Amino acid sequence: MPSGTSFTRGQNQVTAIDYYHARVHQGIMFSVDNESESLPNNGTLGLLMKTNGNEVHLLWDGENGGDARVDFYEGTTTTDDGTPKSPVARNRNTTFVTTTEMFRDPTIDALGTLLDSLVLPGGQGGNAGGGGGAVLLDWSLKPDTNYYLVLTNLSGQSQLAHIHIDFYEDL
Repeated sequence: MPSGTSFTRGQNQVTAIDYYHARVHQGIMFSVDNESESLPNNGTLGLLMKTNGNEVHLLWDGENGGDARVDFYEGTTTTDDGTPKSPVARNRNTTFVTTTEMFRDPTIDALGTLLDSLVLPGGQGGNAGGGGGAVLLDWSLKPDTNYYLVLTNLSGQSQLAHIHIDFYEDL
């Protein structure tokens, strides 16, 4: 049977599930996020990812209570990796342990190469209504490389902000 499909026994039907859903069932899909209840204007919210020995595939998204920008970098260097953040297995029955390391709010020495950007229109000042966005195609990341996802609040005042990564490793 092709990868990404499942057979429902006794009902003579094939139920297709998408690729990422199949990775959840395989026990190799993980999630991690970072959130601020009051990110200052021009403040940043970041996640550093160290892919270590495996190729990693990921999707990311971001939300902010007003205008914001999310940038995704490759080859980031740090003077401090930040606070370790444990990825959470999407399949709560898995015994697989990811080798990918995640850190929140690192101290950046050099951002590296900008790979992707997303503008989150959400309004400014007292008229801010909030906005969010996500990448629709995954990124296939190099092994043993640092990546940095960062949201910058551009709304003119402090806002609730959130960034999120779903990922799996090639085994």
